[in-house]
Order: sequence, then C-alpha cells, then structure tokens
Amino acid sequence: MRKGSVHGRVCAVAASVALAAFSLDGCKSLQDLIQRPTVKGVAVSVVGVDFETLKLRFDVGVENGSSGTLAIAGYDYDLHIDGRPFLDGMSDTEIELKPRSVTTIPVPVVIPFSDLLKTLDAVTSRQDVAYDLAVALMVKTGLGNYRVPVQKAGRLPLLSLPQVRLQGVKLDAPTLKGASLEVAVEITASPRPAIVLTSLTYALTINEAKVAAGTAQPEPAKGTGAQVVRIPVQLDVPTVRAILGSGSSRLERVNVKVTGEANFTSPYGALSLPFTQTGKLVPGK
Repeated sequence: MRKGSVHGRVCAVAASVALAAFSLDGCKSLQDLIQRPTVKGVAVSVVGVDFETLKLRFDVGVENGSSGTLAIAGYDYDLHIDGRPFLDGMSDTEIELKPRSVTTIPVPVVIPFSDLLKTLDAVTSRQDVAYDLAVALMVKTGLGNYRVPVQKAGRLPLLSLPQVRLQGVKLDAPTLKGASLEVAVEITASPRPAIVLTSLTYALTINEAKVAAGTAQPEPAKGTGAQVVRIPVQLDVPTVRAILGSGSSRLERVNVKVTGEANFTSPYGALSLPFTQTGKLVPGK
C-alpha cells in the first residue's frame, strides 16, 4: 500500500468527523438562537378604580430562553364577561425580549362599570362577575413573526353608583347667642357588593357664604341601605343676621349648598364619591 494513499484516507475520515461535529454544533446553536419564548404567568393588579371605571393591568411574564434578542411587536386582546364579548383592544408598542431572561409585558384594560352592568342579567343579585381575557402577543424574529396566545380568567366584584341627596336643613330659632343649624345628607349604596360608608367630607355654604367645613360620621344604615350623615353647625349672631337679613321676622328663602366627598370601603379598597347638593331653607320652619 502506498503511503500517500493511506494518508489521504486518514485526512478524509478526519475531515468527515470534523464536518459532522460542526453540523451538530451548528444545529444546536441555531435551535438555541430561534427558541420560541414561553409565557411564565399572568399577574393582575388594580391600578385605578372609582364608581365609573375599573383600570386593570395584566402583567404577562414572557421568557426568552434563546441566546438572541427577540421583540414583541405588539398585541391584541379580547375580554369576555360571563362568556360574552365585552371589550377588545390592541397595542403596536414594541418591547424587547432580552436573551435568557423574563420580560414583563403590561396589558392595560379599562372597564366602564356602566357598560358592564348593561351587559349583565339580574345584576341586582350579583356580587361579582366572571371574566376571560385572551391576549395574542406578536413576536418578531429574524425568521418572521408569529403569535403567542395568553389566557387569563377570574372574577371581578361589581360596583354601582351610590345615590346622594340633601335630605333636609333645619334651623332652630335664633337666640342672643346665634342659632343652631343641622344639615342632613342621605347616601344610599347598593349592598352588592359590600360597600360601606365610612365618613363624609363636606363644605357648607349658605347664600354663597361658607359657614362650615369638616368631616362627619354616618348613622347606622336603615333597612333600605340608606345612611344619614347629620352635620351640626353653630352660627354666631353676625352670620345669622347675614343669612336672615336685617329683620328676624323677615322670611327669606336661604340657598344651601353642600359639596364634598362620600368615603367608602369596598372590595377594591377605599373609594370616594364627589357630590354637590343644593336646597332651600325657609327660616323658622
């Protein structure tokens, strides 16, 4: 056998082994580079709430297990309430997915309570409602775009707007020291869910003159769910004269305005409802 022939065959075998090793390593590197991101979880938080709207944020944790940087080109979502289509939205904001790390994709959703109540049946007996959110993340890669589906379901407490009204204004007969005034404000809140009135912050004006401001506590709720907050005010003689006029026997209609906030506790935490109520007072009655 010739020496050159043996050497050639050895070189060929070595080259084949090296090529195979390079191919295997290359496939592994390519698979690692284009590994699809996975959803690690979805966290829900309330970022804002009042008696009109509920602002939620769904934080989607996306893991990029590959060695290359990916990006979320945007997303769209569909929100179902009690199995019915309710709200949809989208975003085209691009978010970078760093290699071998988990990135949070925030999906804000604003729910109007008035629209929510309109879509439900027999809402007066409901404490909460089921929701199902479907999100599709658009992942952008060097090999093309594809969608990653995300699903999140749960329940939301319902809220309805409490009713505030000026129940009455009572002015006792003036004395040499002045007069006692009592303003009664009635607040009726739905028992669904447990919304509890804790206090009333108020400012009281009579005939455009500010006569009192402060915080008052409610009386125990009635059977109807209504609670009354009574605001006692002691008026001095100059204030009484300014309100009633120069003659104590002169009957003038007195304009009363109460502004402020009714403060509640709710399943979403502390809530405040601004209000303005106006009324008339006939002194001596």
